Amino acid sequence: MSIKIASLALASGLLLASQPALASRPLALAIGQQVRGEITSASPINVNDGSRSQQYQLELDAGQAVRFEVSGALDATVSLLRDGELIARSGERGDGKVLTVRAPGKGRYLLAVNGKDARSFGPFALSSAPIQAYAGGPVPIGQTISDVADRARELQLQVDEAGLYEIRMASTDFDTVLSLHGDGVDASNDDANGSDSMITRYLQPGRYQLRADGFMEQMGGQYTLEVRRRALPEGVALAADGELEPGTQLRALYVGQPVSYRISVPGGQMLRVDMASNDFDSLLQLNGEGGLELTDDDSGDRLNARLMSMLPAGQYRIQPKAADQGTGVFTLKAELMDAPADAGGGRLQPGQTRSARLYGGADSYQVQIERAGSYVIDMQSDDIDSSLELLHNGASLAEDDDGGDGLNARIVELLQPGTYTIRARALYNYGGSEGSYRISINRR
Repeated sequence: MSIKIASLALASGLLLASQPALASRPLALAIGQQVRGEITSASPINVNDGSRSQQYQLELDAGQAVRFEVSGALDATVSLLRDGELIARSGERGDGKVLTVRAPGKGRYLLAVNGKDARSFGPFALSSAPIQAYAGGPVPIGQTISDVADRARELQLQVDEAGLYEIRMASTDFDTVLSLHGDGVDASNDDANGSDSMITRYLQPGRYQLRADGFMEQMGGQYTLEVRRRALPEGVALAADGELEPGTQLRALYVGQPVSYRISVPGGQMLRVDMASNDFDSLLQLNGEGGLELTDDDSGDRLNARLMSMLPAGQYRIQPKAADQGTGVFTLKAELMDAPADAGGGRLQPGQTRSARLYGGADSYQVQIERAGSYVIDMQSDDIDSSLELLHNGASLAEDDDGGDGLNARIVELLQPGTYTIRARALYNYGGSEGSYRISINRR
């Protein structure tokens, strides 16, 4: 063993007390073999942290992937070196007793089983097992591949038949991050199931790029990747722009592409829209005249979305989306209901105070200003966190959340004669989206 080994081992935290200790004939280890050992006070010492270690010598081929695992009473870490250079160490991204590695070249390697610290002693069993690692080429559809990497891997996916595809990446060694690009698709996922990743997309025939990575680009160890084609439920078609008739339920496949449905809302009625999916986290957006925009994520059951609001008569667009970038089957249903007696919205006169109840979404008030001057708009509530917006000819003039007392909203604005719109809503991060409130506009 050379001086280079000692210096590099010091940098990696593996320096033993003396060269004779390092040269004390490491035990031979064959891949597929299980051996037993014990760390005692007589084991070679690592002067960097005082831990003790047992070394093994083994031969590996270039690109050979192996999994080493320590079991038993010893609180251990595992390190692999070649010519004094640290190749990999366990415990940096996963289980300290497991090390999965791909050999960078053919040759002789040194494997060290270390106590985790200076107080770690005890018996252990060391097992080594070969891994049939992915050798390259397009990822096969309908099969699971296993791979070992210490940095992000770029993989090719060839799709020959259009359809809904599910791609899963899983690892017990690190937190996975999966990305898919190509043919207009740009998707990524981190935590679909624990620390594993999953992307579901409707893919057209073509070649796509998969990127297998770890969270914060921290990747090291073994992972599996599976691509499979999913059958669509009978009667489900791709989501496409169209009309949404109140009282009917639409069932479609969302594939990550923008889609909108038109709906006509008469005056004096409340609109309720429900979106549900077992495949992804539903998100609803409603847009209308005058720049009106309402969104909802989880007001329905579980991760389903629900919009419920009194709206001025007019045409609206409803856009179903995925809050988690997922794809899959969803249902969409719109209903029109008679306005409750305490529903807000409509005309508001200067000097008038109205009491109303917000049923989610936003209430819109039309105000006619006859005299120019400074006006104060107040929204007060004990139930919700009030929020106000003032518009003129569809353009937003002012917004406020907590300009009044406590969580109440207030807008003070110089106004010229004309027609204005006031939108009253609740901030969803406090007290929910429904509750009673008072609203007024007064000239100062």
